[in-house]
Amino acid sequence: MRFYNYLKTHLLIEGGNAIPTSVRINAQNVTATLQSVYNAIFPALRITKNDIRLLGSAGKKTSPSGDLDIAVSTQALILNNNLETFEDVCTFLEDKLKTISNKVIVMKGLGTVSVE
Repeated sequence: MRFYNYLKTHLLIEGGNAIPTSVRINAQNVTATLQSVYNAIFPALRITKNDIRLLGSAGKKTSPSGDLDIAVSTQALILNNNLETFEDVCTFLEDKLKTISNKVIVMKGLGTVSVE
């Protein structure tokens, strides 16, 4: 699948440079950090591990990673939360994620949501 086509059906949720106070994740902490994300965020979004894909280098290399890049199926968000449009998805994500973190940046034009 071409990356552009993938982006049309997935949003990218990430930390990193979009959040100035984020810190690097040591390789040995990636699994526990992902589990924490799954436990804290996925129930609120009504998605499962099957609705996401881990992108980037986190967990794939031994050196620290700058962030976690997670692609989330917009189709799953729409179906599981009675949403209709991409705009609805962005608003829904912003509202839900702000209950977990006060540092949420939605970049609709890039299809990206950054969370600390």
